[in-house]
Amino acid sequence: MVRKTITGVLAALTLMLGAPLFAQEQEEPEYKEQRTNKVGLYLRGGTAWATGGSFAEWSQACTPVQILGGAGLSWNIRPWVRLGLNYDYTYSSRNRYYNELQPEGPAVEAGEGMVVNNSQGGVFYRRYNAGMHGVDLSGDFNLMELFKNRSDKGWFNIYVGTGFGWMLGTGNVWSMSTGHSSISGPSSDGTFGNISTESWVKGLNQECKFNSPYVPARLSVEFNVLPQMAIGIEGGYKFLCKNMDLAPRNLFSAGITLRFTLTGKIRCRACEQKDARFQELVADYDKVQEECTKAKSEKDASLKDLIDENESLKARIEALEQANSGSAKSHIVYFNLDSSTLSDVERERLIAYGVQLSSDGMISIVGEASNEGGSEYNQKLSDERVSSVINILNQIGIGKERISSAKGIGSSANGEGPAFRRVSITAE
Repeated sequence: MVRKTITGVLAALTLMLGAPLFAQEQEEPEYKEQRTNKVGLYLRGGTAWATGGSFAEWSQACTPVQILGGAGLSWNIRPWVRLGLNYDYTYSSRNRYYNELQPEGPAVEAGEGMVVNNSQGGVFYRRYNAGMHGVDLSGDFNLMELFKNRSDKGWFNIYVGTGFGWMLGTGNVWSMSTGHSSISGPSSDGTFGNISTESWVKGLNQECKFNSPYVPARLSVEFNVLPQMAIGIEGGYKFLCKNMDLAPRNLFSAGITLRFTLTGKIRCRACEQKDARFQELVADYDKVQEECTKAKSEKDASLKDLIDENESLKARIEALEQANSGSAKSHIVYFNLDSSTLSDVERERLIAYGVQLSSDGMISIVGEASNEGGSEYNQKLSDERVSSVINILNQIGIGKERISSAKGIGSSANGEGPAFRRVSITAE
């Protein structure tokens, strides 16, 4: 009793635990199939902000102009994770005007007691230009796939990712300064005086190249307007591992992305189901047509059999009437199609005919077959029908000595239908 109780409890627990598991076995959403093992291309454009490095020297008087553009390849391993090979180019230009001239340097000895004094000149404008090429490998994870029962059919996605990359860039600082210089020297009386002054404007260009590994991070919100295309808003950050002059330490970006997924032929389950249903309807229609054709053929064949049977019954009635009159000189025995065996009715009719014959009269027998079969087959069938009739006659006392002739003639060209499936007996 205890063992049965334990077995029942275990069975109930198995059903309770197993039911949810079986309930979760549902077909994967269609979008997951379209984003599994698929390659994509993307384009990105926007702006960037940079901090750190030489940028720290540029105060709020700077006017930043930074343009970002990029492209790349991605591989959707699964709908929730993808790998990317990314390239972007950032152009940065910063201009600065000084409210006060910046000193160019102290006075310089020019020889023979001459002094060139530049203290009255200085920098009033600077421009910083830099072009930065970044290439990185990254992995992105789709946060929306954390929700198992998504109702948006995969149209809305949020990706976060990181990786490793390398930055190559060139930059320069172009400075423009203005002012005048004075040259002082001894006069004729031995005192110093101002010999001449010169006003000037000059420019100075300082160039450099830099490269550094960096660690990227990105957040992308994407909307799949089509199974093959997504539009997104992306924010990014790059941390340059080296601290270099004329290079940023941190690079922030924001932009719009356009992503194309090379899905190949899109498999639309709804369309496939409609096509399958349409094919089923076509198959059902063909089946109904076939059944109707078959039923019509059977009906036509049945009608033909009824007509043939009616003719046969007429012939049999006529033969019975002749037998009942006691003066029948001939008799016809009818057979079914492809048969040489007498039916019970035809057997009784044949016996009744044989009894009313005179005891010493001679008879002739001719067997026939309808022309449905081949000539060789019909000849054999007609001979077998003659033999069947002779066997019955022998049973009622009409021996072979009273049969003047007995032969099968096969079928004639016009011998169609049950009326020609017969053996004709004629009394001489």
